[in-house]
Amino acid sequence: MARTLLFDIDGTLLNYDDNPKPRLLGGAFEKLLKEKGFDRLICVSGWCNPDPYALESKDQEYILRYSKSRIWTLYRDLDGPCLRKFFTDHDWAQDILGIVLDTDRRAKYLDLNSDYLYIDDWAHEFFLKEHSQEAYEEQTRLKKVLQVDPEDDGQQILDHLESLSDIKPENKEQTKGADHGMYFL
Repeated sequence: MARTLLFDIDGTLLNYDDNPKPRLLGGAFEKLLKEKGFDRLICVSGWCNPDPYALESKDQEYILRYSKSRIWTLYRDLDGPCLRKFFTDHDWAQDILGIVLDTDRRAKYLDLNSDYLYIDDWAHEFFLKEHSQEAYEEQTRLKKVLQVDPEDDGQQILDHLESLSDIKPENKEQTKGADHGMYFL
């Protein structure tokens, strides 16, 4: 089973002054993602601004996997290389990075039964656009949704990741869509 991290950037990895949250730097964030078995990183931030003509969004096809060169450009240049700052193993991060096409409806296609973690300073708002309050409370209790404090130094995210159970690599399976290299949750 695949483990997916869906993450926002501003207010989540960065504070509202657009500075990286210091506790997430130096490989600390990446180290925990690897230890906890995350094998897909899906950016849900509006900062990604994917090309709307790159792929027409369909109900089950909403995560775009660019070519490695396109991911590198987004990874390197996204508002002055912000994503790059959080990873030391750049090949690993770029190989598993995807971009949500419809960032205003970022929680629409969450399979609540899948193994995912959604971290966002607006998690509650975006989750409730697509799911019920009861589902939000349940997914929060299951540690699948984290409402991030935008002024936290990143320790909140690290503590949450640390509290998750580990996944053994031999039990993971990645599902890759045949068309356009897209992933499905």
